Amino acid sequence: MKNFIVLLGLSVMVGMAITLTGCEPKTPIGKVFFVTPKNGTTVRQTFAIVGGFESLKLTPAGTVNEKGGHLHLLIDTDLPPLDKPIPPGPAIDRTGHADMQGGQQFLHIASGASDIRVTLDPGEHTLQLLLGDHNHVPHDPPVFSEKITITVKPEREEVITKIPKGSGGERPDVSRGLE
Repeated sequence: MKNFIVLLGLSVMVGMAITLTGCEPKTPIGKVFFVTPKNGTTVRQTFAIVGGFESLKLTPAGTVNEKGGHLHLLIDTDLPPLDKPIPPGPAIDRTGHADMQGGQQFLHIASGASDIRVTLDPGEHTLQLLLGDHNHVPHDPPVFSEKITITVKPEREEVITKIPKGSGGERPDVSRGLE
């Protein structure tokens, strides 16, 4: 009984605090996530990224939209300060591609698209999507995907193929490129 009274008293106090301060927890306007690539996959140096979204509308940068905005791709970095504009980065070209090699960390998908092609350096990378408003500032509360990890393989890997002796004649070793 004593525990019940304590819990009831705490509930009333929390309710009064919310009422007096107007500090109700905010609900995000929607959800963003990766359709592709999936966490843990290996991709080529140039690969497709498809972002998914629920309960919001993607619009080009500069378009005021309280229920949406445009996506930003974060590469090998944590979320930036969520009360300031997302740091600048390279632009996507007319074909929907962005070359992010050399350590670029922020890609503004300012067109309002949800699918792009990206080129990254070979190796392991983390990716995360973050929704920005018309001024590239995250919403309050922010809308962002889970961070995923991918491995980027080089476009061409050289493989040496050796033909065993006694297999019908001596032939030299040959090299061929694999995609």
